[in-house]
Amino acid sequence: MFENPLALTGAVGFVVVAAAVAYLLWRRGSEDRLASSGRLKSPPKPAHASESSPPRGHSRSDDEDPLERSKILIHGLLLEVSENIDSLLDEVGSYDTRLVKHKAAIRKAESLAALEELERILLSEVESVQKANQGYRSELSAANERIKSQQQQMEKLGADATVDFLTKIPNRRALEKRLFEELARFNRHGSIFSLVMFDVDCFKRINDTLGHLAGDRVLRAVAGILGEEKRETDYLARYGGEEFALVLPETFLDQAVLVAQKIRRRVEASRFTHEGQSLRLTVSAGVSQVAEKGDSVAELVERTDAALYRAKERGRNRVEATQPDGAPLEASSI
Repeated sequence: MFENPLALTGAVGFVVVAAAVAYLLWRRGSEDRLASSGRLKSPPKPAHASESSPPRGHSRSDDEDPLERSKILIHGLLLEVSENIDSLLDEVGSYDTRLVKHKAAIRKAESLAALEELERILLSEVESVQKANQGYRSELSAANERIKSQQQQMEKLGADATVDFLTKIPNRRALEKRLFEELARFNRHGSIFSLVMFDVDCFKRINDTLGHLAGDRVLRAVAGILGEEKRETDYLARYGGEEFALVLPETFLDQAVLVAQKIRRRVEASRFTHEGQSLRLTVSAGVSQVAEKGDSVAELVERTDAALYRAKERGRNRVEATQPDGAPLEASSI
């Protein structure tokens, strides 16, 4: 009946008004009784009338007391009010139930909204993490490329540190490392090896008369001949200036002398030109073999260099050898 609290307020107001009307009627009946009993005279009763019973054919309700009527009226009003109150209570209970349902629906809606907001926040965070990961992958990829480039540069620098810039063959540092390796192999397994050192004859005169450019071309040409004559297991390097070294694994002294002689003849038979001018080149060579006991790289190089010095002193364009004990090899054996 009542859809909202305003209806309940109206019903309560109706009860109050009804009670006020009942009170006024009761008061008016009381005043009428007082007037009839004290201030007004009662009409004279007939002589034959009895005081104890009303005349025959007369109803008591015609002369009923106003107070009784007020009581009856109030009782009826109270019954109606009670019924209205019961109805109001039912409506209030129903309205409260609907309020509970509405409240639950609102909370549910709020929960869904909160979940949707949480989902939106989580999705945004996931997207941020994905973007960050993409950035990290890009940075890592770039860093990896830089590292690879630096490694290549380091390898190139390492190679440059062991390669002669002019002739593009190993330099003295690389030669010394290879000699230490060969000496270690000899000490472990007794693998004999020999060393040959070549020197371009009269190289200073070439530089002085034809210039350093011609001298560089001569050095590259000699390195080319040595590279063509060496075996795959041999190791060729530029020792310094116009000197070259050739390591011959598994080669005894007499065999190394033969290799040196072959290369010397090849250089002597070659013809070199510079700016249309023909050049005749020769090389001198010194040879030595690793000593069987107590040898070192320095001692091997010193013996080989001593043989090369003898070749230079004895007229150039020749091969000299030093035995492992330091004694020169006889010329007849060369």
